[in-house]
Amino acid sequence: DEQYRQVNRTKIRQITDGLDDPAIRLKAIEAIQSLIDHIKVIPTNTGFDLELHGELSAIMAMVTKTTDAPQG
Repeated sequence: DEQYRQVNRTKIRQITDGLDDPAIRLKAIEAIQSLIDHIKVIPTNTGFDLELHGELSAIMAMVTKTTDAPQG
């Protein structure tokens, strides 16, 4: 639902903005960490890829899908 996506986009924006503010940086990092269940490291020929699992990855996928969708 679009309202849910907008709320999540706003939350992500607030969290990332918090990383730039020394006064609330620690709280922002804790908030991000609470949305990650685990991180899978996948070796590649040129290094490695990271795969996020948890609520953060679902939110990011939803926001990205909505952002990349053609407008019209």
